Formats: sequence, structure tokens, C-alpha cells
Amino acid sequence: ATGVTTMVAGTIGYMAPEVGYTGKATTESDVYSFGVVALEVVCSRRFNNLLGESCLVDYVWDMYVKGLLVQCVDPKLEGSFDEVQAVGLLSVALACLHLDANLRPNMRKVVQVLMNPDEPPIELPVTRPSGVYVSIYGFSSPPSLVRFSPNTVSMPSYSGESSNFPSELSAR
Repeated sequence: ATGVTTMVAGTIGYMAPEVGYTGKATTESDVYSFGVVALEVVCSRRFNNLLGESCLVDYVWDMYVKGLLVQCVDPKLEGSFDEVQAVGLLSVALACLHLDANLRPNMRKVVQVLMNPDEPPIELPVTRPSGVYVSIYGFSSPPSLVRFSPNTVSMPSYSGESSNFPSELSAR
């Protein structure tokens, strides 16, 4: 065994966007996954959709933009939590979910912010970041190339010499 992964495996929603088209997990993609799990824990809601009203990430970003992040906290706690810590963790989680892997904090910074109240918070943009991805293989705007359903990911089939996909993807 060489330790090389040839197929992407993971749960949709927990995988960073770039993993879907690069096929490679990185420390930055692990940070993204941490962000999803942190949102789930604080909000007591499962990640169940990539888009739309029931998307946990969209919900938390919307509440952040409205200045109502504290309202994302699990209502079963009935206000019995430290609001500063809860909002701090939600803010860190949103930073971990940045679409640009290079703009996500590293885990050392995440731990410093969460463990040290004197550590400056991670600054978030005013609105949720958006983007189009381009890779060295010529992919652009992955949502139009990759089709998601709750349990599967499918990519369009390409064949022929003119394909700009790497041979592993076009050999279907």
C-alpha cells in the first residue's frame, strides 16, 4: 500500500468545496470540516442540505449578517450558556468555513482564540464569501459540474482526447 488515495471519500457537506474537484484532503479541508461540526454542536442542528433555507451554514451566516448570531445557539439550553463564548465559537466556525482555503484560520489559531479570552477574535467579512473555483485541470464553477444528492456525488462523464480532466477522472 502506498498510502495514496485515488478516490474522494467523505460525507457531503463536511468536505471542503475544493476537495470535490481536487480529490485531495488537506489541513485546510480539515479546518473546514471542524467548522461544520462546531456549528452542529452549538446549534444542535444536523447539517442536512448544501443549499437553501434548511442549510445550516446559510442559516448561521444569515444570522451573523443580521447581528443575531446568539440566536443560533441550541434553544434547549434556554439561555443557560455564556453568550460571549457561544458567539465566539460560532464566529470561529464561520471563519473555518471560508470558501477560499487560504483564508481559513489554521487550527493553532482556532485553538488560541477558543482557549485564550485575551486572543483577538478572527475577523469575519461583512457578508458570506462567495466564489468560483478554477483548478489546474480547467474546472470552473464546480456546482455546475458536480451534482449532489444527500448520499452521493456524481460528476459528468468525459471521454476523448480533448478532455481537460486528469486521466483518473476521464477513464470511466
